[in-house]
Amino acid sequence: MRTIGSELRDRQTGDFSVYSYYLRAAGWLNCLFFLIYVSILAFCFNFPSEFHLSMLKSPTCQSDLFSSMVAVVL
Repeated sequence: MRTIGSELRDRQTGDFSVYSYYLRAAGWLNCLFFLIYVSILAFCFNFPSEFHLSMLKSPTCQSDLFSSMVAVVL
């Protein structure tokens, strides 16, 4: 028979054990799809501003490229 003291010693503690518990509860495949979705969302959210900044910093006028990229997006 186990006592309360031995059960407390056997419990895992720490951030990793908590996160792994919730990952197992949600399912590894669901978590993978979520991480892929968040990565795509972050890329799509940040790409237009980075592209615009690179067009503004370019030494030559690349208005044709910028116009074509705007046309593709719209």
